[in-house]
Amino acid sequence: MTAVGNLTAKITKPMGTGSVADRLEALEHNFRDLDRQLDVVRADLEKRHYELATGLKEEKANRTADIKGLAAAVRDQAVGSVHLQWAGLWLFIAGAVYGTVPDGVFILR
Repeated sequence: MTAVGNLTAKITKPMGTGSVADRLEALEHNFRDLDRQLDVVRADLEKRHYELATGLKEEKANRTADIKGLAAAVRDQAVGSVHLQWAGLWLFIAGAVYGTVPDGVFILR
């Protein structure tokens, strides 16, 4: 899984060549703006993380359920085929007995 994005930060107040207090005020303003922009990006990343984590949990649950269903189907098929084999064995024995009994002993109609 990869994430691609970009971040653009804008300085909204030019530094200027005024006094130290003016330049400090401009710096503080720019840092507040950058912090707000960073909060927006952080909220977007947290939202994306939540969506991806939720999607992964759902996909994992779906695949686990599918695997369990497939295992149950395979198990049922194996058990069913064993039952059919036993039934086939009994039918084979009955056919061999009835097929080899002389006509005078047992009459098939």
